[in-house]
Amino acid sequence: MSHLDWIMLVLILSLLVLLWWRLQHRPLFLLPLAGLTVLLCLTQLFLEGLRWFLLPIDSISVLTLVFVALQAFLLPRFRLPAPTGPYAVGTMTRYWVDTTRENRELMVQFWYPAQASSSAPLACYMQHAQVLGNAFGVPGFFFRHLNYLPTQALCQVALAPDQSTYPILLFSHGLGGVRTQNTFQCQELASHGYIVVAVDHSHYAADIVFPDGRASPFSLEKLGMTPEMMKQVNRDPAVFAAYMRAIEQALPVVAGDQRFVLDQLAQLHHHDPEHLLTGRLDLHHIGAFGHSQGGATVWHLCSIDPRCKAALNLDEPALGSIEQRGSSRPIFFLGSTNKVSFPDPQVQALAQDMITGTLDRAFAASTGEGYRMELTQSGHFNFSDAPLILPRTLGRVPTLLGAVGVRGLSVPCQPPPVSARTMPRARWFPAGIVCRAHWLLSRLSETSTVSREQHYHQTTAGERGALAARFLSLTYFSFA
Repeated sequence: MSHLDWIMLVLILSLLVLLWWRLQHRPLFLLPLAGLTVLLCLTQLFLEGLRWFLLPIDSISVLTLVFVALQAFLLPRFRLPAPTGPYAVGTMTRYWVDTTRENRELMVQFWYPAQASSSAPLACYMQHAQVLGNAFGVPGFFFRHLNYLPTQALCQVALAPDQSTYPILLFSHGLGGVRTQNTFQCQELASHGYIVVAVDHSHYAADIVFPDGRASPFSLEKLGMTPEMMKQVNRDPAVFAAYMRAIEQALPVVAGDQRFVLDQLAQLHHHDPEHLLTGRLDLHHIGAFGHSQGGATVWHLCSIDPRCKAALNLDEPALGSIEQRGSSRPIFFLGSTNKVSFPDPQVQALAQDMITGTLDRAFAASTGEGYRMELTQSGHFNFSDAPLILPRTLGRVPTLLGAVGVRGLSVPCQPPPVSARTMPRARWFPAGIVCRAHWLLSRLSETSTVSREQHYHQTTAGERGALAARFLSLTYFSFA
């Protein structure tokens, strides 16, 4: 064998090892290495001609390059945008069991303003990311790299000493979601002085892995649905109506999770066994935000639990009792403009009433402050980390990821308030909704002087620029 043969053999063996490792860690240098191997194959073919015993090596090189390139394009490696607030961010997880509700088990994650530490390890995006494969119907190894993707949050560090207590925000995911799906938003809020608490809702999350290794997958049966019914939900009005009733009937359960978390937080404020949160929780200033069904969950929570002072709904209709009774608490809706269309006209009519009619009725019945905005060219998953995680090809499905998720739209997050202008762009920043969540703290203040706003809906593109600027000028964090 020539020297070039030996070099090729070493590169191929390295590629095979790294290809297996890539499924776990997704190293950035594998793609250039695969390209180099293919280049050497072509060079050898040009210099020495075709030799049959090198065909397997050449084939493996080409297939590896194609596989790695496709994976890099469809499921790109990414880093979350760095938090912009003055605090470092800490994170930790807790396992709790609600014995009053049939021993319902919950995994809960905290993000909080923390003391900076050069020795504390960075938390990874997820601990069992392979469970996302169940949610999207693909092999779990496609998402396994998220287990090794570092965030900006430090593990188990002490709270920042600047304030004696910090206000609390609860986060609720939607059906088939996970507690970490809005990590960029949770980290950003924590860097500005919030303690953010996200819950994995058992049986309604994509999948949950408990500390002892047991898994709690998403369960259609808990919704009273079957796979056969889900195949007809877009075509059969009766099945669609049953599906929406099932989601509404789940609201007391998932809102009950959040109420249990509030009870646990009160106990931690009194005594935290891990000595991180004792005496550090501002239990008088609690808000909530959620995506998809989680948005309806937090609205429902704040309508039944006086401990919740304000709620931000990210792209979900007004479901449950709030549709008819409204809310006496401040509520905000931020939604997408790219709505789903259904093949059956009766289902389309039901969906239209669900999307806009329920919101109209909820805001009309509300006695508290109400805000309503839609983000131009956005899809349902733009209000999460999905523009970074999911295949880029989904950007061609505007109801999932609108153009805002492909091009990247952001808004200024720092004072002073902006004047009326269009919102500037920032590279692939997901949906630009972090600053909208700043609304929550201004609503948590009992002395707020912001007057009740008009309910905005379907404004023109030109009006949205001025509206967004006005909205931001009214809703910065109280410490900004």
